[in-house]
Amino acid sequence: MKARTFSGTILAFHMTDERYSRLDRICRRNGIRLRRVPDEDCGRPLGVLLGLPENAFPEAPDAPETPAASAAVDTELLLLADMNNTALGRFLEESRKEDVVVDHKAMLTPTNIRWTPAELLTELKEEHAAMQRQLQDQE
Repeated sequence: MKARTFSGTILAFHMTDERYSRLDRICRRNGIRLRRVPDEDCGRPLGVLLGLPENAFPEAPDAPETPAASAAVDTELLLLADMNNTALGRFLEESRKEDVVVDHKAMLTPTNIRWTPAELLTELKEEHAAMQRQLQDQE
């Protein structure tokens, strides 16, 4: 039997059963591990949720302060880890085709590995608002 190789891992937060099932089919076709994170685990660091021991987290030089946020994740969020550009592109393309687009998604980084999902979501929302302000200023 041939060993299966994986093209990364995706953690899914605050997702309905129907959308998770559709996302799971996309991930299975592309050799991506998908794991739903229950709301009660959203106070734990992203790296821990991926199964990494806390002492394995790399230190990020000059990392910005982690944004303050509660443990609640109130909208869909995907964390993509260990995905190369090919796997990422294929996943995003199939997600669009299958109409399983998730507005809030991020790649795992040395900076956000210590953040909770809520902190990541807060940062993504702040970045989106800043980009919208920039676009409005350019008009």
